[in-house]
Amino acid sequence: MSLVDLLFPSIVFNSFQLNLSSTIIGEKINLKKTQHILIIILLIIAISFSTFVFDNVVRGVFNFFCLLVCYYFIYNKTINKAFILAFAVVFLFFISEMLFSLLLYIASQIWNLNIDIQTNLSLLITSNICIGLLTNIIYRIKTIKQILNNLIENCEGTKYTKIILIILMIIFILVNKNFILFGFKLEYILNLFLVVLFCVIAYLLIKEKNLNISMYKKYEYLFNYLEIYEKEINKNRMIIHDFNNQLISIKGFNNKKNKDLDQYLDTIIKDNKKDESKIINDIEKLPKGGLKGLIYYKLGYLKDEGLEVITNISSTVKKNSLANLDANLYKDIIKILGVFLDNAIEAAIESKEKQIVLEIFCTKKEFNFILSNTFSGKIDIKKISDIKYTTKGKNRGYGLALVKKIVSNNSKLTVEKEIINNYYVTKLKINLK
Repeated sequence: MSLVDLLFPSIVFNSFQLNLSSTIIGEKINLKKTQHILIIILLIIAISFSTFVFDNVVRGVFNFFCLLVCYYFIYNKTINKAFILAFAVVFLFFISEMLFSLLLYIASQIWNLNIDIQTNLSLLITSNICIGLLTNIIYRIKTIKQILNNLIENCEGTKYTKIILIILMIIFILVNKNFILFGFKLEYILNLFLVVLFCVIAYLLIKEKNLNISMYKKYEYLFNYLEIYEKEINKNRMIIHDFNNQLISIKGFNNKKNKDLDQYLDTIIKDNKKDESKIINDIEKLPKGGLKGLIYYKLGYLKDEGLEVITNISSTVKKNSLANLDANLYKDIIKILGVFLDNAIEAAIESKEKQIVLEIFCTKKEFNFILSNTFSGKIDIKKISDIKYTTKGKNRGYGLALVKKIVSNNSKLTVEKEIINNYYVTKLKINLK
C-alpha cells in the first residue's frame, strides 16, 4: 500500500488514541485551535510515514515519541505527565493488538482462513476500529483504570518510575517483533507470559515508590502548615488571656452587687483557664519553627478521643536549644516526630489503657524526645522499621521506613525503641555538638 492508502487507517487509529488520552486525562482536545489541528495532522502523517521508513522496533520507539510530543503540546502538561500518558495509551493499544491478533489467529486456524491485514486496506481499517474499541473497553476495567490514573497523578519527580516504564516499553517492542518472526508459537506465548509477569512486578515497584513519595509529601506539607498553626496558637492564647483580664476587670466593677453576674463571670473565667491546658503551657518552653505547632496539633485535642495525654517538658529545654541546627535537619526532626506521634496515637486508641506520655529534656550534648504509648497485640521490635511491616493493616508501615531513611542519612540523629511493661517507648536523640 502507498502512503496515501495508509492515511485513512492512520486517521482512524490516531483518532482512537487521542480520544483515549483525552478520556484518561479528563480533558477534551480543543479542535478550534489551529495549533492543535496542525499537531494532529503532523502526528497522522509522521506515523503513516514511519510504516515505510522504519522497521518494527524503530517504528515503535518513533511512534511513542510522536505521541509524547503531541500530548505535551496539546494538553500543556509537564513532560512527566506527557510521558506517562503516552505510555498508558501505547500500553493499552499493545494489549488490545495482542488480543485482537490472538482472535484473528484462532479464527484463521478454525476456518482455515488466509488473513493478510498489511495488503488489504478495508481489513486494515476494520482492524484499527476493532482495536480502538477494544482498547476503550479494557481501559474501563476498574482495576486497570485505577492503576493508570494513579500512575499519572503520582508521576512528578519519579525518575525511578520512568526508567521502569522505558524498560517495559522496550520489552513491548521486542515482543511485538517476535510476533512478526514467530507468529503464535510457543516462543511468542512464553514472551507474552514474561511481559505480563514483568508488568505485575513493575506495578508493585511503582506502587511502593509512590506510597513512599506520598508519605514524604504528607509530612512536608505538614511542616509548612505547622509554622502558620503555631502563630495561630500564640495569637489565640493572647486573645484568651486578654479576654480573661477583661472579665476580671468587669468582675471588679461589679463589686459583688449582682451575685448572679458575679457567679456567671467566675464560671466563664474558670472555663477559659481549663481550655488553656497544660500542653499549651508546656509547649511555650519549646523552640519555635513548627515544633510547638506539631505537638499541640497532634496531642492538643486527644482528650476528646478518650486518650490521656501526659506531657513533661523539662526546664532544661530552652527556646534557642535547636537554634544552631541546619534548617533541613530541623525539618527532618519534625517529620520524624510527626510519624512517631501518628503511630503512638493510633496504637493508644486501640489499647485498653489509652495513654500517651511525652517527655522532652535537654543536656549539654543532646536534645531528647521520649514518647511512650500503650498498645494492644504484639510488636516485633527488630522488624518495626522495615518497609510494609505494620500492625495497622494494608498499605501501612511506610512512616517508620521514612524515619529509618532520614536517620541513616544523618549522623546527628539517633532513634531507639523498646518495650517497657505495656508501653512502647520511642526515643529520638539529637546531637547538639
